[in-house]
Amino acid sequence: YDGVDIAFKHALSSIQFKVQLSADYSSTFKLTSIKVGQVKYSGTFTENITEEFDEVDGKKTLKSSENNPSWSVADNQILNTTPYVAFSSTDGLVLNNNYKDGTTDNYLTLDGVDGQNDLILMPQELPSEAELVIEYMVNDKKESSTVKLSDLKIKEWEMGKRYTYNITLGYDLILVGATVEKWEENGINTPIS
Repeated sequence: YDGVDIAFKHALSSIQFKVQLSADYSSTFKLTSIKVGQVKYSGTFTENITEEFDEVDGKKTLKSSENNPSWSVADNQILNTTPYVAFSSTDGLVLNNNYKDGTTDNYLTLDGVDGQNDLILMPQELPSEAELVIEYMVNDKKESSTVKLSDLKIKEWEMGKRYTYNITLGYDLILVGATVEKWEENGINTPIS
């Protein structure tokens, strides 16, 4: 059999994080957690696929409608009260070694770092309450900062997209920016038996 090409598309949104320091501090920064809270967590997914019957050959086929698959989410939905944990480390991840050559474009990608999880969340327009909670230690003193996600440039998580939040930590500042890209995989050739 030659197989059938299947183009896989993700129905959810992927959320990832990168972290850097704003300067070459002699003290040690340690990242202890990154959490996302106050977002919507349930909805109804509709594939928008119809079944058609061919009277000539007597076969049924599935056809994708003109409408793309979609999510519907109630506007008044209760938001998650237990934050989604994107990163957690009891000892803390040392951040003092990723600043190089006087630049501040040396983000440590948390993908693959022990304690890190990609968040796979429901696509949604971000509620005004949606927040990013960053916990860290400076000279072993616990610190915490909360950033309202709705204050950032990206106001919505779309289906099949990967969002990377770039976090810059410093003594007197926390900066968060975000980038987005398609979260799709190439078609796969799947044999049919």
